[in-house]
Amino acid sequence: MEDAPCPHCLTLAAQLQVVTAERDTLVAEVQDLKAQLDADSTTSSLPPSTDKPWKPQSERVKTGRPSGGQPGHIGKTLEMSAHPDTVIVLPVTGRCACGQAWDEVLVCPPENGRS
Repeated sequence: MEDAPCPHCLTLAAQLQVVTAERDTLVAEVQDLKAQLDADSTTSSLPPSTDKPWKPQSERVKTGRPSGGQPGHIGKTLEMSAHPDTVIVLPVTGRCACGQAWDEVLVCPPENGRS
């Protein structure tokens, strides 16, 4: 006595074949669309005027290392001079949003004590 496949299994097998065929069709369509997106004047017979107006992102691979100098290297920063050779005072012109002239506003000295 042979076991005949149940009708439900036959239906599922038929549905699986349909879905698999649809998937194969969609995969091929996606590949075609990707190829169209990648086409430009250097990879096809298209004129340069049809090229994308943006440049592609950098293809550099990140190494995971931090940027900057060598570990342990003491950096140097150009610091402000306590006694500069020349001081240039620039005139302040214009008005604040409240209407008061900027050259009439009381200016507090900087917090670091420099003037």
